Amino acid sequence: MKKFISMMFLLFTTLTANASLIGTQVSCDIEPSIIWDCDSSITTVKGDAAEFNLLLVGNAYLEVDFDTDSILIRNLKSHLGLGANEVLSFNLQPNVFNASDYSVFSTVIGFDARDIDFDGEQLALDINRTTWFADDYILLSFMTHATAVSTAPPILLILIGLFALRKRKLKHSSGN
Repeated sequence: MKKFISMMFLLFTTLTANASLIGTQVSCDIEPSIIWDCDSSITTVKGDAAEFNLLLVGNAYLEVDFDTDSILIRNLKSHLGLGANEVLSFNLQPNVFNASDYSVFSTVIGFDARDIDFDGEQLALDINRTTWFADDYILLSFMTHATAVSTAPPILLILIGLFALRKRKLKHSSGN
């Protein structure tokens, strides 16, 4: 029994977990707000559909889809040229991702990694002077690093409960 408990303890204390945006709250803002707006200022990331539409004078031009470890911004129209000092920003849950561990993939003319400012919580994209054609996109892919998560307390409680049940069963069987 001691070997079994030791083995279970070693096995379950080395499980890992990855950072994820799913289930976290994200806020959206785009400037200049006179002509641009996010259709929702804050939402919970679900991962199965776009969380935000970016509205230009009330019409959806761009959609923003958060997934487990990425953000996809996609053009919904045939052509879009920006030049009004547009800055798109999001507030993410702190410490989900490292501020320097991400890759940028983009088909948007005039956009590259230098247009991103990310401190681990506040993400800002300078999309001024960019040209978007049908289905053009910006994809930020965050690196997720597995970190050890101890599951020892719940496992120990289960094992203590099983041990108590076994001891009780042995006590009752010897008394009959």
